[in-house]
Amino acid sequence: VSLLRSMLEELNNPELEGGITLLVLRFAAEFMNRAVVFLVGEDGIRGLGQFGVVDPDGHADARVRDLFIPLKSDPFFSRAIDSKMAIKAPPDGTEWNRYLLNELGGGTPEEMFLGPVISEGKVVALLYGDNLPERRAIGDTDSLEIFLSQAGLAMEKCLLQQRLKEKNQEWT
Repeated sequence: VSLLRSMLEELNNPELEGGITLLVLRFAAEFMNRAVVFLVGEDGIRGLGQFGVVDPDGHADARVRDLFIPLKSDPFFSRAIDSKMAIKAPPDGTEWNRYLLNELGGGTPEEMFLGPVISEGKVVALLYGDNLPERRAIGDTDSLEIFLSQAGLAMEKCLLQQRLKEKNQEWT
Protein backbone atom coordinates (compact mmCIF):
# COMPACT_ATOMS: atom_id res chain seq x y z
CA VAL A 1 0.00 0.00 0.00
CA SER A 2 2.84 2.42 0.77
CA LEU A 3 4.35 1.83 -2.69
CA LEU A 4 0.96 2.47 -4.30
CA ARG A 5 0.57 5.65 -2.24
CA SER A 6 4.00 7.00 -3.25
CA MET A 7 3.47 6.14 -6.92
CA LEU A 8 0.06 7.86 -6.87
CA GLU A 9 1.73 10.96 -5.42
CA GLU A 10 4.20 10.93 -8.33
CA LEU A 11 1.33 10.44 -10.76
CA ASN A 12 -0.38 13.57 -9.43
CA ASN A 13 2.73 15.71 -9.97
CA PRO A 14 1.67 18.56 -12.28
CA GLU A 15 5.05 18.52 -14.06
CA LEU A 16 4.69 14.84 -14.98
CA GLU A 17 3.14 15.30 -18.46
CA GLY A 18 4.61 12.52 -20.68
CA GLY A 19 5.99 10.53 -17.76
CA ILE A 20 2.76 8.63 -17.11
CA THR A 21 3.89 5.73 -19.31
CA LEU A 22 7.19 5.48 -17.44
CA LEU A 23 5.40 5.44 -14.09
CA VAL A 24 3.05 2.70 -15.31
CA LEU A 25 6.03 0.59 -16.39
CA ARG A 26 7.88 1.29 -13.15
CA PHE A 27 4.92 0.22 -11.03
CA ALA A 28 4.29 -2.84 -13.22
CA ALA A 29 7.86 -3.98 -12.53
CA GLU A 30 6.72 -4.72 -8.97
CA PHE A 31 4.31 -7.38 -10.30
CA MET A 32 5.89 -8.99 -13.34
CA ASN A 33 9.21 -9.63 -15.06
CA ARG A 34 8.40 -7.87 -18.31
CA ALA A 35 5.73 -5.51 -19.58
CA VAL A 36 4.76 -3.49 -22.64
CA VAL A 37 2.54 -0.43 -22.85
CA PHE A 38 0.43 -0.34 -26.00
CA LEU A 39 -1.38 2.68 -27.39
CA VAL A 40 -4.87 1.88 -28.64
CA GLY A 41 -5.70 3.65 -31.89
CA GLU A 42 -8.65 3.50 -34.25
CA ASP A 43 -6.96 0.92 -36.48
CA GLY A 44 -4.99 -1.09 -33.97
CA ILE A 45 -2.73 -1.45 -30.99
CA ARG A 46 0.85 -0.21 -31.24
CA GLY A 47 3.76 -0.75 -28.85
CA LEU A 48 4.94 2.33 -26.96
CA GLY A 49 7.36 1.32 -24.21
CA GLN A 50 8.65 -1.71 -22.34
CA PHE A 51 10.80 -3.20 -19.65
CA GLY A 52 12.20 -6.71 -19.40
CA VAL A 53 11.97 -7.55 -23.11
CA VAL A 54 15.19 -9.16 -24.28
CA ASP A 55 16.30 -8.69 -27.87
CA PRO A 56 19.47 -10.49 -29.00
CA ASP A 57 20.41 -7.44 -31.11
CA GLY A 58 19.85 -5.04 -28.21
CA HIS A 59 16.96 -3.26 -29.91
CA ALA A 60 14.10 -4.19 -27.57
CA ASP A 61 12.63 -0.66 -27.49
CA ALA A 62 12.57 -0.40 -31.29
CA ARG A 63 11.16 -3.91 -31.57
CA VAL A 64 8.32 -2.99 -29.20
CA ARG A 65 7.58 0.26 -31.06
CA ASP A 66 7.28 -1.78 -34.28
CA LEU A 67 4.65 -4.07 -32.73
CA PHE A 68 1.22 -3.65 -34.28
CA ILE A 69 -1.89 -5.72 -33.68
CA PRO A 70 -5.00 -4.85 -35.74
CA LEU A 71 -7.99 -3.86 -33.64
CA LYS A 72 -10.46 -6.70 -32.99
CA SER A 73 -8.05 -9.30 -34.41
CA ASP A 74 -7.14 -10.93 -31.09
CA PRO A 75 -9.75 -12.02 -28.53
CA PHE A 76 -7.40 -11.38 -25.58
CA PHE A 77 -6.91 -7.72 -26.51
CA SER A 78 -10.54 -7.30 -27.66
CA ARG A 79 -11.88 -8.58 -24.33
CA ALA A 80 -9.81 -6.07 -22.34
CA ILE A 81 -10.83 -3.20 -24.61
CA ASP A 82 -14.53 -4.10 -24.79
CA SER A 83 -14.95 -4.89 -21.08
CA LYS A 84 -12.59 -2.11 -19.91
CA MET A 85 -11.40 -4.61 -17.30
CA ALA A 86 -8.04 -6.21 -16.56
CA ILE A 87 -7.58 -9.81 -17.66
CA LYS A 88 -5.22 -12.54 -16.49
CA ALA A 89 -5.22 -15.67 -18.62
CA PRO A 90 -2.89 -18.29 -20.08
CA PRO A 91 -1.84 -17.73 -23.71
CA ASP A 92 -4.58 -18.96 -26.04
CA GLY A 93 -2.44 -19.81 -29.06
CA THR A 94 -4.18 -17.48 -31.51
CA GLU A 95 -2.20 -16.08 -34.43
CA TRP A 96 -1.80 -12.64 -32.82
CA ASN A 97 -0.97 -14.15 -29.43
CA ARG A 98 1.84 -16.15 -31.05
CA TYR A 99 2.99 -13.05 -32.97
CA LEU A 100 3.15 -11.01 -29.75
CA LEU A 101 5.07 -13.63 -27.79
CA ASN A 102 7.47 -14.20 -30.68
CA GLU A 103 8.15 -10.46 -31.04
CA LEU A 104 8.78 -10.21 -27.30
CA GLY A 105 11.53 -12.79 -27.57
CA GLY A 106 9.74 -16.13 -27.71
CA GLY A 107 8.69 -18.44 -24.93
CA THR A 108 5.27 -19.14 -23.52
CA PRO A 109 4.35 -17.59 -20.18
CA GLU A 110 2.24 -19.37 -17.60
CA GLU A 111 -0.09 -16.39 -17.49
CA MET A 112 -0.52 -13.06 -19.29
CA PHE A 113 -1.89 -9.82 -17.85
CA LEU A 114 -3.64 -7.12 -19.84
CA GLY A 115 -4.87 -4.00 -18.07
CA PRO A 116 -6.65 -1.07 -19.71
CA VAL A 117 -5.86 2.60 -19.17
CA ILE A 118 -9.11 4.51 -19.63
CA SER A 119 -9.32 8.21 -20.46
CA GLU A 120 -12.47 10.10 -21.41
CA GLY A 121 -14.43 6.84 -21.31
CA LYS A 122 -12.22 5.08 -23.88
CA VAL A 123 -9.39 2.58 -23.55
CA VAL A 124 -6.42 4.64 -24.72
CA ALA A 125 -3.65 2.28 -23.67
CA LEU A 126 -3.10 -1.28 -22.51
CA LEU A 127 -0.48 -2.69 -20.18
CA TYR A 128 0.61 -6.20 -21.17
CA GLY A 129 2.74 -8.19 -18.74
CA ASP A 130 4.02 -11.67 -17.97
CA ASN A 131 6.71 -13.34 -15.87
CA LEU A 132 8.99 -14.77 -18.55
CA PRO A 133 11.68 -16.04 -18.46
CA GLU A 134 10.20 -17.59 -15.29
CA ARG A 135 7.18 -19.80 -15.76
CA ARG A 136 4.99 -18.64 -12.89
CA ALA A 137 1.64 -16.94 -12.49
CA ILE A 138 1.53 -13.18 -12.03
CA GLY A 139 -0.22 -13.05 -8.66
CA ASP A 140 -2.43 -10.35 -7.18
CA THR A 141 -2.69 -7.24 -9.36
CA ASP A 142 -5.38 -5.27 -7.50
CA SER A 143 -3.10 -2.35 -6.66
CA LEU A 144 -1.71 -2.33 -10.23
CA GLU A 145 -5.26 -2.14 -11.58
CA ILE A 146 -6.01 0.77 -9.22
CA PHE A 147 -2.85 2.49 -10.44
CA LEU A 148 -3.88 2.00 -14.09
CA SER A 149 -7.26 3.61 -13.40
CA GLN A 150 -5.52 6.57 -11.77
CA ALA A 151 -3.09 6.80 -14.70
CA GLY A 152 -6.10 7.16 -17.00
CA LEU A 153 -7.43 9.99 -14.84
CA ALA A 154 -4.01 11.66 -14.88
CA MET A 155 -3.98 11.46 -18.70
CA GLU A 156 -7.45 12.98 -18.76
CA LYS A 157 -6.30 15.79 -16.48
CA CYS A 158 -3.30 16.51 -18.76
CA LEU A 159 -5.58 16.59 -21.81
CA LEU A 160 -8.01 18.97 -20.11
CA GLN A 161 -5.18 21.26 -18.99
CA GLN A 162 -3.80 21.29 -22.54
CA ARG A 163 -7.22 22.15 -23.99
CA LEU A 164 -7.71 24.91 -21.40
CA LYS A 165 -4.30 26.36 -22.24
CA GLU A 166 -5.17 26.34 -25.96
CA LYS A 167 -8.51 28.08 -25.27
CA ASN A 168 -6.79 30.72 -23.13
CA GLN A 169 -4.34 31.41 -25.97
CA GLU A 170 -7.27 31.82 -28.38
CA TRP A 171 -8.86 34.41 -26.07
CA THR A 172 -5.71 36.49 -25.72
